Amino acid sequence: MGASDGNIYEAYIETATEFYRKEDKYLKTLQKIPDGAVTGLWVDTVADARKPDVRRVLIATPSRLLHLVGKIGRVPHEGGASIYTRLFETEQPVVHEISRVSTTANSSLVVSPDAPDAASLESLSPDRIFAWLNSQGVFYGRLLTSPAAPELGSKVFADAKLLPKSQLPPAESAGGRKKAVQDSIYSIALTQWHVLHLVGGRVIAINRLDDRVVFDQVVLDPGQQALGLFADQQKNTFWLFTTQEIYEIVVTDEDRDVWKVMLKTEHFDAALRYARGPAQKDAVATASGDYLISKGSYIEAAGVYGKSSKPFEQVALTFVDNDQPDALRKYLLTKITTYKKSSIMQRIMIASWLVEIFMSKLNSLDDTIITKAELSETLNSAQ
Repeated sequence: MGASDGNIYEAYIETATEFYRKEDKYLKTLQKIPDGAVTGLWVDTVADARKPDVRRVLIATPSRLLHLVGKIGRVPHEGGASIYTRLFETEQPVVHEISRVSTTANSSLVVSPDAPDAASLESLSPDRIFAWLNSQGVFYGRLLTSPAAPELGSKVFADAKLLPKSQLPPAESAGGRKKAVQDSIYSIALTQWHVLHLVGGRVIAINRLDDRVVFDQVVLDPGQQALGLFADQQKNTFWLFTTQEIYEIVVTDEDRDVWKVMLKTEHFDAALRYARGPAQKDAVATASGDYLISKGSYIEAAGVYGKSSKPFEQVALTFVDNDQPDALRKYLLTKITTYKKSSIMQRIMIASWLVEIFMSKLNSLDDTIITKAELSETLNSAQ
């Protein structure tokens, strides 16, 4: 538990319900953060088969985000000794600090919910996402799980990025003009792919892959007092509470554009995983092939192009012009499997071309074998 005076406590919650069992509970002070209130805490297990007792602790304050990794003590029974004392006494935190902290700005720490199904972000990467709201904006990134060592914090912070509050769209005034003054961010929540912001009475959703605003709507009436945005970590539901009402923020088909973003950032395997339907998959295959050609990976490009709708002549000429007979052979072998049996002419032409290419390859291999045998004193052509 984190307190507004900077103290972090550990408490044991008794699970026994028998009335005769002794209530042996404790409250242990683990650490006092010198720079004010604790505005967020997160603990998770860092996956390491050799060290099952390793935990990560994230601590948020208005000006700093602290990352601790270390071994905990033995799990207590019946409200025994503290398990986190060891971690806090032996490990030094990695700190991400911001300057020019506003005393009026809100601060909080949120973590992405459990993956709703197998075809989600968690199947690509087991790492959850964290987001720290501070006076500059939202600092967010992946909660990497390896290495299970103190330097993990440095990797997590180096991989994260800041979405400044100035990047959020300003509210419109009564005359339809944009306000010059930017409201402060009151609360945030994380979905699988988006960061939800409560700014004034508006809910703004930003795609965290490309920082694009995908939703911006005024929800609260003037004078309504918001309590904040909240997520159900297991159910993947998202809520806005006020002092009078509860709003549900319904997420529908939120990964529909993920393949486009992955394609732009050249993450082709991920793009193909999220592509829906033949048209999207074909666009990924074509772009992936073009990228591989630009890198000189002709053999890999041949297999990808063979499953795309890129014009046959264009691909074949690319391999011929670059003197890549092996890549051309792989492309033709892949392409011939995509034609139906009724496409007799196309299949005959490709098969004829393949026979010619195989014969040429076998001849060149023969020449190479004979040449090597002639140049060697110990080898003959049979060997």
